[in-house]
Amino acid sequence: MDKKEKKAIKQERRAKFKSLSFKEKLEYLADYYLMGTLITLVLLGATISILYTIFFNKQEKVLSIELVDCQIEEHDKLEKALNDLLGVDGKKKKATVSANNILYDADGVDPEIYESVNTMFYVGGLDVYIGTKRDIPIYAKNNYFQDLSELIDSELFKKLEEKDMLYYYKQSVVDDEGVEYSLSKPVGIIISDTAFAKEYKVYSDGPIVCVSATSHHKADVLKFIDYMLRESF
Repeated sequence: MDKKEKKAIKQERRAKFKSLSFKEKLEYLADYYLMGTLITLVLLGATISILYTIFFNKQEKVLSIELVDCQIEEHDKLEKALNDLLGVDGKKKKATVSANNILYDADGVDPEIYESVNTMFYVGGLDVYIGTKRDIPIYAKNNYFQDLSELIDSELFKKLEEKDMLYYYKQSVVDDEGVEYSLSKPVGIIISDTAFAKEYKVYSDGPIVCVSATSHHKADVLKFIDYMLRESF
């Protein structure tokens, strides 16, 4: 559209406006400016909302739990219990429980889920991993799981050992001289028969709780472990 066409359209609108009665002119102006005002307010509101989310509504995860190839029916109940346990309001600071990770499907390992969980381990965005004997070795070979004998106190470790509740990851290691040997590392707590699993209805082919070696919230993880095993001994 060239300048002449634009000028002609403006002149046509002005002529049309002049031909309106006083009442019609008021209605036209009200509709015209009302629409502009509404659009401005909508845009302003959206901008304020985005800025608030970015600068003022940052949520800190104090404990992040991922269930892989496991299900939990009492998801909300567990999140509330953990928030209460850790003394956070669930808004600014929150414990989160995610159970949307199905690593194995009909075609084998889902590469998207694998990469998603792997990234969380790598960047330290995951504290507790609840999985099964089938999927834990996939991540254990990358040393993503904490050696529990170095994390929990010796008395609790001994009780878990006596009740056969420890899961050991076994791998072959080659030393500096080229000699291969088997290394067994306690990386998980088997919770199949615990009151915790029954209360929150955590089920799978034997749920096992592991602690991420890259977790930034080890103190809160220990509180979770004590809470999880509170009726086991």
